[in-house]
Amino acid sequence: MDFALSPAELNQFKSDGWIGPFPLLEPEQTARLGPELRAWHEESQHMPYPEVMPESGHFTERPWYQSLHAHDRRVYEIAAMPAILDRIAQVMGEDIVLWGSSFFGQDQGEAIHWHADLEYQCWDGVAVWIALHDVAPENVLKLMPGSHQFPKTPENLMTEHDLFYEDFQDDERVLAFARQWKPDSRIERPKMENGEFFLFRGNMWHGSYNPLDCYRGALNLRFSPPNQRVRIPVNVIPPALFDPSPAPCLLMRGEDRFGLNPMIAPPL
Repeated sequence: MDFALSPAELNQFKSDGWIGPFPLLEPEQTARLGPELRAWHEESQHMPYPEVMPESGHFTERPWYQSLHAHDRRVYEIAAMPAILDRIAQVMGEDIVLWGSSFFGQDQGEAIHWHADLEYQCWDGVAVWIALHDVAPENVLKLMPGSHQFPKTPENLMTEHDLFYEDFQDDERVLAFARQWKPDSRIERPKMENGEFFLFRGNMWHGSYNPLDCYRGALNLRFSPPNQRVRIPVNVIPPALFDPSPAPCLLMRGEDRFGLNPMIAPPL
């Protein structure tokens, strides 16, 4: 294994739900990629915002915002890098499917509430977060270590307590919920530079906020083993609703012995 994880890293991933950061891209690569992926994202179908009911035809004119890997050869090649796949294989297994890739940007003052990805509440997998430009300790993704083992997600709590997305932008409120199950719960912000990445369990609690006078950009990749059926959700609060269009799956390593997901060819 070219990028072998240490026993300490493997234990951290098991207990905390994330590991990293690790080096990946050179500065000249991130400088080019950020603006171009942002432009693609802004022209894509921003599902599931707003929430809609499933129906065919959503992606005939504009692609799903998490399908970058099906349209941009560079994103596919980044996802295929041994620095990523070797590490994923050690925490998820040698058979690896890439089904989601998206650009996440934030202007000053923008936030994404604490949440657990709805997709990973429906199937298992690992996500990769890659810093592209103007990533700093203050605006990197916020993580709640150990929350992938909690019995409830922020979405469950919103429904139970009649709360809203804005309520789950409050770190102290979210920590109070988390400490019901893990009294020493804390918030971590990976200390990373542009071009670095970390791995995390998609079902762990995470959120983001950019207080800085800059536009922060990141690339998110989503992987699962082929024994998981993946789909395109069209809402963000359980129960999940799905579009009938198949998710764009690429077999990145190993083999698919299950046939649950139609596989596509890499982009040219």
